[in-house]
Amino acid sequence: MNELSPSKRDKAIVGDYQSLREDLARLSPDRSVPLILIKENVCRLLEARLREDGFNVLNSGRVIYFPGIWWQKDFHRQFAAVLESLR
Repeated sequence: MNELSPSKRDKAIVGDYQSLREDLARLSPDRSVPLILIKENVCRLLEARLREDGFNVLNSGRVIYFPGIWWQKDFHRQFAAVLESLR
C-alpha cells in the first residue's frame, strides 16, 4: 500500500488549497454556505485559511475526527457540538 506520511498528507492538503478555494467559490459565489470541516488535519490546516478567504466555516476551532473505524463516537459528539453551538 502507498500510504502517505502525515507530513506528506498535510503538504498535499495545503498544496491543493487554491483548487479547493476555487471550487468552493464556484459553488457558493457569495461564500455564505456554511462549511463544517471534518478530519483533524483538515480542520487544523484549512479553517483559518478558509475564514480569511471569507468562507463561513462553522467549526470555530473545534476539531472533528474522521468517522473511521475507531472514531465514530468522537465524530458524533464533535459534530453535535458544532451544530449545538449554532443554536
